[in-house]
Amino acid sequence: MSQEVELKVLVDRKIYYNEDSSFGVFAVKPLTNKDQIQLNRYNNITIRGTMPELFVGKEYDVIVTESNHPKYGHGYDIVMVKFKRPTTVEDQQLYIRTILHPRYAEAIIAKYPNHKIIDMIQDGTFDYKGIKGIKKVRFEKIKRDLLSNLEIQDILVDLHELKLTPKQAQKILDHFGSALLATKKIKENIYCLTNIHGFGFKKVDAFALNRGDDKHHKNRITAGIKYILEQEEQNGHSWITLEDMLNESEKLLEIDRVHIHKLLDELKNTDQKELYITDNKVALYRNYFYEKRIKEILFDLLQTESMIKVKDVDKRIAAIEKANNVTYTHEQKQAIRLAVENNVFILNGKAGTGKTFTLKAILKILNQYDHICCALSGKASKIMSSHGLNAMTIHRALGYNGKGFTFNQDNKLPYPIIVVDEAGMNSNYIMYQLLSAVKEGSKVIIVGDSGQLSPIGAGNVFDDLIQSGVFPMQELTIVQRQAQKSGILSCANIIRDGKQILGNDEFGKHVFGELKDFVVLSERNKENIINKVLLISEKYKNKVQDFQVICGVKERGDLSVKKLNIELQQIFNPDEKPCISRNGYCYKAGDKIIQNGNNYEAGENGDISIFNGTIGYIVDVRKAEDVGKDQLYIQFEDIDEVVCYEGDEIDQIELAYAITCHRSQGSTIPIVLFVFDYSSYTLLSRQFVYTGITRASKGCIMLCEHRALRYAIRIDHSGKRNTFLKDMLMESR
Repeated sequence: MSQEVELKVLVDRKIYYNEDSSFGVFAVKPLTNKDQIQLNRYNNITIRGTMPELFVGKEYDVIVTESNHPKYGHGYDIVMVKFKRPTTVEDQQLYIRTILHPRYAEAIIAKYPNHKIIDMIQDGTFDYKGIKGIKKVRFEKIKRDLLSNLEIQDILVDLHELKLTPKQAQKILDHFGSALLATKKIKENIYCLTNIHGFGFKKVDAFALNRGDDKHHKNRITAGIKYILEQEEQNGHSWITLEDMLNESEKLLEIDRVHIHKLLDELKNTDQKELYITDNKVALYRNYFYEKRIKEILFDLLQTESMIKVKDVDKRIAAIEKANNVTYTHEQKQAIRLAVENNVFILNGKAGTGKTFTLKAILKILNQYDHICCALSGKASKIMSSHGLNAMTIHRALGYNGKGFTFNQDNKLPYPIIVVDEAGMNSNYIMYQLLSAVKEGSKVIIVGDSGQLSPIGAGNVFDDLIQSGVFPMQELTIVQRQAQKSGILSCANIIRDGKQILGNDEFGKHVFGELKDFVVLSERNKENIINKVLLISEKYKNKVQDFQVICGVKERGDLSVKKLNIELQQIFNPDEKPCISRNGYCYKAGDKIIQNGNNYEAGENGDISIFNGTIGYIVDVRKAEDVGKDQLYIQFEDIDEVVCYEGDEIDQIELAYAITCHRSQGSTIPIVLFVFDYSSYTLLSRQFVYTGITRASKGCIMLCEHRALRYAIRIDHSGKRNTFLKDMLMESR
């Protein structure tokens, strides 16, 4: 390895910088130790590597090593960029101009031209009043940006041997709260990094072993066990067998299983709350706890005297039928009775059987009591609202504020009736949080469709409740007369029952239903599919709001979300426009995007909540070289204000011309193009196909590989998850 050289440099030019990877190439002029480096013909040197973005005209202390790059030629690799906290008035002004939008930076400096502004913000003497464009919420964001960036620099310096990117340092800071605590904890146990998203066990373990850490150390084995359980959790499982754990951890850690078994026995007999270990099961304790509490809460509700008293249910049903000129099926009437008479009721039904129709009747009979209908997705809650129900997302109903839930086990929801719609989407964690906030004597109505995909996350609560047979339940099986005309609904329900809709040799185009609203294009060769996706999408290029491509996987293959979005962007938004590149996408004005995760501090004043799965459209793009930070101005559905996402906030979105079937759950879309082939092997099931088809309200085109469709319909993924809840409920019968 070349000798390390410490230099003070002045940045001449930014050659390249990628915010995603933090890899940069800069031309810099050495100000010290010139005799230890080789200048190029421009009388400067090229430095490159993972580093914070450097700014032209600013001086930095760096440590470099000499190298040759196939693209950039002779130059120097960055070992470390050394930072000094700004202490002078001039340094602090330069720092403020580097971090903040010019509009805010210049306004602040104009008010305090001769003050150490950072010091004032830290000691509380800074007064933002009278500064144009800065009110309380904006100031708090400015304060957070300025001070957190100082802490990020401290982390980068103190942990320079980890070669962290600024984004990684930000994640560490967000997790620990301060640079001082972060460096202390990481130096005590480097595997604590695995508790932070983006720091996988294998990456952290490689660094630990490279520096000579003991392969048999308790911290390493514990982190390895947790990593395996987290992988199982991502696959929906709440636990793994002891034997499987020993096999998997022996392969992962490359040590004899006797060391792993010894630690598991030790942990089993200690009062720790990270792992739950029995003679034949190993789990993350949280999954055991969530499912145990779900069972306890539901049983308590069922056995508690209800605060809701309603008589003459059958007379009320008859009165609603007469007033609205409708007739309920015997299944629907039974559902209404059970819902009114019990504190816990489960309504399960396939597409077209009138679940919402029945729910509205239940709530009409109980109309003297307040209700809240909630669902995991914003789309699902919007659909309920369109039927006149008081509906919102689960997170909004529980008052999630980015740190926790306002309504919880200590502060109960004020509603005597809680409806959980699209309940099959809820992981054990979400269901636990919601049920914990239900007050004693309330009524909980759980509505779903057991034919749909299992939730993202651990557990399978809705299916477990149904299969246990412990709680009052009604399944709706009678498809309504109008729904019988729909090829979408009739074929979806055939598939839901595991029956094929095409024979072995039935390739090509097939149209289903009296309404002719379901078209299947079944391909013998999957290579034909991608071109047909583009040809079909071309026909809907002026109807992007009513048209959605749904597929299986997110990132690999021609039919992945990533690949399809890049291709579809050329159809729906082909014009050359200013763009911002991020995470493999190039965002332009006019693009359709989707929110990833929840954002509770959006908007100019930080008072807008944008929930996971919300669709939006980019209305303007402003690049960092013009306004200080990359900015996207987005019009989200059902939000009046155009919201600005800047800097790292842009990582919260991705293109949405194509989305996964899982992301589409809870949505109703006029026209769906549902595409998949055998490369989605692990996802293929009748639940996958059923869910994709039933997202469409007016028309569905299913473009698929023939053998993948027939295979999927044969595969039943229901009840295939390792959960605690079903056994707990069965034992209570």
